[in-house]
Amino acid sequence: VGHGLVELKQDDLRVLKNGQTEEKGLRAVIGAGTGLGQAVLSPVHSGWRVWSTEGGHTDFAPQDALQQQILSRLFQQYSHVSYERLLSGDGIQLLYRFVSEQEGVEVPAKSAQQISASALDVSDPLAAKAMQVFMQIYGAQAGNLALTTLPSSGLFIAGGIALRNLPLFEQPYFMEAFLAKGRMQGVLERIPVYLITHPEVGLLGARLLAQKALYNVRHDR
Repeated sequence: VGHGLVELKQDDLRVLKNGQTEEKGLRAVIGAGTGLGQAVLSPVHSGWRVWSTEGGHTDFAPQDALQQQILSRLFQQYSHVSYERLLSGDGIQLLYRFVSEQEGVEVPAKSAQQISASALDVSDPLAAKAMQVFMQIYGAQAGNLALTTLPSSGLFIAGGIALRNLPLFEQPYFMEAFLAKGRMQGVLERIPVYLITHPEVGLLGARLLAQKALYNVRHDR
């Protein structure tokens, strides 16, 4: 996905927040799906170098009393609770079960897609609450990545969950959590945030890498 960023056009991006873009600044990308991927891009010559990370496995830090209860519950099952535990398809299901238990309601098992779809069409208030919490946690971790890397050329949100839930990202929960960093809020306000709407950005990056590899093979002969 990081390599695919350079192949994207303006129409492949939805602006979640404008900022003060620096063309030669760093870029960062975060994407929740089956797990939580994060990468950083630095400008080199006429292109970009992609640095992979395991930032999705950093410690989950609750931002309010409800999230503190979620963390306490998860510590009963796991010795380490990462952001990926919550920011993934499995995480959506986990949050849905937790919210339902908090309300004392028994609910049938639902896939992550069913939960987010029920939140989008407002047919299930518990799904809507679970996705609200998901967006708040996602925004907080995106803000953590932005503070860690200062991506003045943009922070990019990738992944199937983002693509399927664009209206939820345009609600205030994600961006409010992204900016809620106390005295560092002003720093984050300067960073542009985009959501990638191209459905195959990973394949674009894979194609670009394959082309580079083929070029190198031909010129090494």
